[in-house]
Amino acid sequence: MSPWIGERLFAREGEFTWIWWGGAFIAASIILLLVKWANRRGLSEVYVELKGWRKRTIIYLFLLGLVSYGAVFAIRLGLGGIQFIGMPPFMQVGAAIAECILMTFYIALTEEVIFRGFVLSNLLRKYSAATAVAGSLVLFILFHLPKWESLVTSPYLFHLAASGFLFSIVCIRSKTLWHSIALHWGWNMGAFMLIEHTDTVVWTEQPSSFGWSNVAGWASVFVNLILICLVFKLYKTARRSGSSLISHPSS
Repeated sequence: MSPWIGERLFAREGEFTWIWWGGAFIAASIILLLVKWANRRGLSEVYVELKGWRKRTIIYLFLLGLVSYGAVFAIRLGLGGIQFIGMPPFMQVGAAIAECILMTFYIALTEEVIFRGFVLSNLLRKYSAATAVAGSLVLFILFHLPKWESLVTSPYLFHLAASGFLFSIVCIRSKTLWHSIALHWGWNMGAFMLIEHTDTVVWTEQPSSFGWSNVAGWASVFVNLILICLVFKLYKTARRSGSSLISHPSS
């Protein structure tokens, strides 16, 4: 949270962006150094290596996440959960895309290192895959408690559960954290560009609340379930040296 904390404490008119970028760079650097340090000390086994097919697959997973959220947006638009208003000026669109690229990468990196990196990998060292994934999912959902209103009044809880399970499976099957980061990054990129960021690439409004009975509110859950099935299919045919994120001790 350091970028947002720095922004809140030190932001002035016209310079908040630089404060956020500085905080994000420092926080991301510290996190990656902690990963390397913890791996060397045997405190964790977070896989961050990229070789062969794993490196080539990153761009495809990013695009898969981006296109998938585009599908969510299209479903909500078609069902009337979102109404299109217009487009911002071209220069504003370019600036919004650049900001979304960096911001969503930072969010995906930090969340994946924490929940699929340290939490999931360490739970897998002592417990079954099902228990490890469930534990990381619970913490992932609790992390989003600041959005408690959405959690109790909409399918947002099921979206978090489905997406967290999806990222966990990608991380376990690929044996590298970068695959779940790429998919998470692409999904968030679509969300920020179209709906969630202050400066989006399209102007929309939500005429109806996404309550439990609103079909449009379930679009992200539906797309996530499709992605889960697709990921199982993709990694079934991918080159694998094992099915675990970490190497279990033989004792």
